[in-house]
Amino acid sequence: MKKTGFTLVELLVVIAIITILAAILFPVFATAREKARQSNCASNEKQLTLAMLQYSADNDEIFPWIYGSNGALPWQELIYPYVKMNAVYSCPDGGIDLPNFDASKFCANSYTGCTSQQYYNTTYGLNTSSFSANVGLQLSKIAKPDQLIMLADAYKWPTGTLGGGGQVNYYQNFSSRHTGGTNVGFCDGHIKWATTATYHTTLGVPREAYVYKYWLLVHNNE
Repeated sequence: MKKTGFTLVELLVVIAIITILAAILFPVFATAREKARQSNCASNEKQLTLAMLQYSADNDEIFPWIYGSNGALPWQELIYPYVKMNAVYSCPDGGIDLPNFDASKFCANSYTGCTSQQYYNTTYGLNTSSFSANVGLQLSKIAKPDQLIMLADAYKWPTGTLGGGGQVNYYQNFSSRHTGGTNVGFCDGHIKWATTATYHTTLGVPREAYVYKYWLLVHNNE
């Protein structure tokens, strides 16, 4: 009589092979998905940096300020006419650092009635070491725009405001959510990924000048 079907041993061998292949391929797929999210994040930052540059071109080369007071609007709102999409303010990996992040609660283009918790619901922060509150940085004052950081991935502000209140600097709020690194947008409009240690230090801990030249206008002009 002709044998049909598989024996138990043959089935176990097939299952073992499938298990081994899955163990090999799943990490590859996970890495590919993370690279895609990282690329999407870089695209978001590219649109934000270009919007900042467009704003400055229309306003005597003055960049938006980080946040406003007495009715002055923060940078997220000021550049919204150039991006016109809330999703651009949200990193696909933002949930890693902002577990309560909800892009639908971002209040760009509708400042009136928004709470600060909603208004700063963004996963990117402007360089608070060189961009000031209520006073826009002038493009002509930046000696090396290809080195001075404009914005970067940000995590939760210590006070609880999401997205660091739209702020980030060399010693706090600097996220490493992209496989131990971060996407950074520079003042000439280019985006770069690097390990967090390239740009980050701890407050009060001495660091080589190369870290500060990316963040501080005074070092950038030396």
